[in-house]
Amino acid sequence: MSDPLKTLDFSGCDPYTPYEGGGHDFLGVEGHIEVKIDSTKVQTTKDGSKGKLKIGLICQDEDVKGCHIFADVLYTGTDKNGNKLIRQFFDVLASTGTPVERINTFITSGAQMSIDDACQQLHNKTAYVEVRNREWEGNISTSVENFVTKDLYETYKSTGRHRKTSAPAQATSGTLNFGGSVNGAAASAPPASVATNTSVPRI
Repeated sequence: MSDPLKTLDFSGCDPYTPYEGGGHDFLGVEGHIEVKIDSTKVQTTKDGSKGKLKIGLICQDEDVKGCHIFADVLYTGTDKNGNKLIRQFFDVLASTGTPVERINTFITSGAQMSIDDACQQLHNKTAYVEVRNREWEGNISTSVENFVTKDLYETYKSTGRHRKTSAPAQATSGTLNFGGSVNGAAASAPPASVATNTSVPRI
């Protein structure tokens, strides 16, 4: 029998995937930030019951330029009140320039779309987020609280209210609740293959 301390035993291991990097930076600021969508990864919640997007964001504002943060966005299932969690994805669409009227057309037409196609269209788009500092077990980290529209971001920035100073909030368990959306400017995107009840325009 070979010496286990001198043997590489590859048997019984889970399939290997290389480390992808991309740690979440601590920004040290709170408020509203312009970001660029750098990556999207389709995941599920820990219990496997809901679809989730982990969206990598590169900060564009000068005071945090180049910092890398992540946002979790649920796109399937319902919350405790029975509301569909895809509304979190609608906030991402509005933030990246999809007009509210177009989003509502998707809803009324009963549109369906591949999440992979949606991710492809979102890649490299500009978005806007609200971030807060949160404390968990003595460690402070930056949390993406909401996706917001360009109009809201520019309104806050024009009056200097896009930066806040406050004590770190206590971390909450569960999924981040992304806020509501207002109308934004339409952005161009490559066409996607869409399975719908009627013809649906690009997001």
